[in-house]
Amino acid sequence: MSRFIGVAIKSTIYVSLIMGTGYLFLNYTVPNSSDMEQTLRESGRVNSRTLDEAKRRQQLIYETIMANANSDRPVWEVQFPKEFTEELSRSKNSSA
Repeated sequence: MSRFIGVAIKSTIYVSLIMGTGYLFLNYTVPNSSDMEQTLRESGRVNSRTLDEAKRRQQLIYETIMANANSDRPVWEVQFPKEFTEELSRSKNSSA
């Protein structure tokens, strides 16, 4: 019985060390959103216009999902605004 307790304690310590190491690596290697935005702005990949456009699209998607969640329609009949579907089809065509 005491051997089992010793193995359980050692296992708990090892697992805690492994998880703690992973958490530390995560905190030190993955940038947060403000660091990532700053890096993209400095490299010239993102400007205020593209960020505002992305935020507008996210807000539009959120509002559409919330409106459809409150309706009685099934999820596969989600109706996005026409401007969004046209913009999405244009972006698919330009990337293809």
